[in-house]
Amino acid sequence: MYPHPKTSPVIAQRRPQLLCSGLLILTVLLAFVGTALEAATPRAAAVTEALVQKIKIEDIRLQDTNLKAVLGHLEEILEAHVPEELMINLTLADEAAGERAVNLRIRNVTFSELLDFISLQTRTAYRIQGSNVIFGGTMPPDGLLETAIFPVSRGAMIRMTGAQ
Repeated sequence: MYPHPKTSPVIAQRRPQLLCSGLLILTVLLAFVGTALEAATPRAAAVTEALVQKIKIEDIRLQDTNLKAVLGHLEEILEAHVPEELMINLTLADEAAGERAVNLRIRNVTFSELLDFISLQTRTAYRIQGSNVIFGGTMPPDGLLETAIFPVSRGAMIRMTGAQ
């Protein structure tokens, strides 16, 4: 007959050893997972950066749309262009910034350029962290931005906007 776990002195003596061994294994496992996640984050950020540079937006029109709704619309665009295993999440870190209005009518830009235009218009900074694009914080004051004016031909304007 087998000894009862609560009454057997042998099993009662081994419990602290088993508990310590289990905690050691759990600690090693958590350290390994943490290291793997830290190593995966830069790779995921590099993949996200490459995808954001590669995706081409043919035409987008936004009029008096708040940033929160714009990010939802951009996620729909991403679902059409990015495989599910590489999906990019667009998040808003600052709820107040989510109410800022976006007015854009733009054609033939990369997703990265579109994010830059939205960021400038809403004066909200964004960063790529892993597979996330996080909007939050504010842009630098106007004194750090420079405005440049370039002559553009009528033909170039028609190609960029599609209007005649």
